[in-house]
Amino acid sequence: MIPKKYTKIGEVYPKDFDSLIKDGIQKSYFQIIDGKVIYLKQSFADNFEDPEEKVRIGLFYDLIEKYGYKNHKEIIDLEFKRTIGHPYKVNKSLLDIILYRQDKTPFAIFELKSESDYERYFEDSIKTQLFERAANEDKGSGMLNYLIYYTRYYEDAELIEKTQVINFPSEKSR
Repeated sequence: MIPKKYTKIGEVYPKDFDSLIKDGIQKSYFQIIDGKVIYLKQSFADNFEDPEEKVRIGLFYDLIEKYGYKNHKEIIDLEFKRTIGHPYKVNKSLLDIILYRQDKTPFAIFELKSESDYERYFEDSIKTQLFERAANEDKGSGMLNYLIYYTRYYEDAELIEKTQVINFPSEKSR
């Protein structure tokens, strides 16, 4: 995931979280109703006040606005549920965000953390929440390219992003 500069003619990237929310609502990416954020095309809702959800809102907005992904559930899926394991030992797994290519093959998986949880769960989340889920999602196809551990927050009116990007095909055996 290589960032593009925000180059929409006549538009300026939102200067803070509230501006990002207003712009996302105006563009019908999501709504905020009764303490819930509702991602309209993804048919998914979660607690707006959850610090991790605020990370998802910002990244979701950026995936569309900065990186040019289409706002479709078939391209950007949220809290994607997977069952992993053997029939006698089944685990339910949630992928915070999964990006698909146009041909519906997985491209990237994101594990999101709040600012306060990012460092605390860094190693464990990469091992259990990214690598284990990635193996299940990729199914040996080699199509899944990236595992991304991510957080974002504003500090003194500046957006701070922390990202660990893992090239899955070259790190599978980790």
